[in-house]
Amino acid sequence: MTRIAITGASGFIGQHLLGQLRRGGHHIKLLSRSPSIRDADDHIEHIPGRLEDRDSLERWVDGAHAVIHLAGATSAPRRTDYFRINAAGTTQLVAALKAKAPRARLIHVSSLAARMPTLSHYCASKWAGESIVRTSQLPWTLLRPPAVYGGNDRVMAPLWGLLKRGWVPRFGPPEARFSLLHVDDLTRALALLIEPNAFASARGQCIELDDGHQRHGQRGYGWLDLAEASQTAQGRRARFIPVPSWVLATSARISAMAARAQGRSAVLNPDKLGELRHNNWVCADHDPAWLPGWSPQRRLSDTLVAQA
Repeated sequence: MTRIAITGASGFIGQHLLGQLRRGGHHIKLLSRSPSIRDADDHIEHIPGRLEDRDSLERWVDGAHAVIHLAGATSAPRRTDYFRINAAGTTQLVAALKAKAPRARLIHVSSLAARMPTLSHYCASKWAGESIVRTSQLPWTLLRPPAVYGGNDRVMAPLWGLLKRGWVPRFGPPEARFSLLHVDDLTRALALLIEPNAFASARGQCIELDDGHQRHGQRGYGWLDLAEASQTAQGRRARFIPVPSWVLATSARISAMAARAQGRSAVLNPDKLGELRHNNWVCADHDPAWLPGWSPQRRLSDTLVAQA
């Protein structure tokens, strides 16, 4: 039985991944401070703690065959908060692995944002986390998903809700293109990578995964692609909602101020504007030999139709 250690299991991707791995009969060790994922499954072991807690990390990785590092900050009030979790937390994880499980297969789930570290504090912190893994001398694979969507996705839910009603908000440059990936396809890739043979093919690689969508030979989605998906889902012409830059910037400032007053992090804040204005978030091609047996099964249009 493969022993798998996972961070971030209480998050959107983590919850879907747990369902995938349970079906494989693996023994799973979770590092989490959230009670929402506790259950009576004999194959799941809960280790309370955080990435900042070295003792908890060492108990968590001890005896693991594979480690999936999902935990990360996607929104934070300050640059230091992003780096404390996405970079310093990864440093602690690497140190724990070197101490207790130096042969464990480390699958570091980063973000497509890491390839543009100058755009935002988030992008910079994800690149820093990747750099720590790359130089760790541990057996590792980096996975860079784009925007991930699917059931129980609270962050992207407002956008999908608008698309299903026939409205397409356009808040980036007209020529912008971006990749998407359904959460089920991402978790299938992760479940594949924990296996020794598949990991050996992907070891030392940085893999950018998307759903393979193309339009007129161009990879990824544009605003017209979203309109077509919306029209397919609700059977009538979709309408664009242009969002001017000043509206987006004002909304980001108001959102950040409201979040600070409530003691939480804002999903939309001024630091995120660089990411939203960037015109190319399309995944690069990867060698299929790195993930033998994997191909995307879900497309946005099919998912919207199913949920309509």
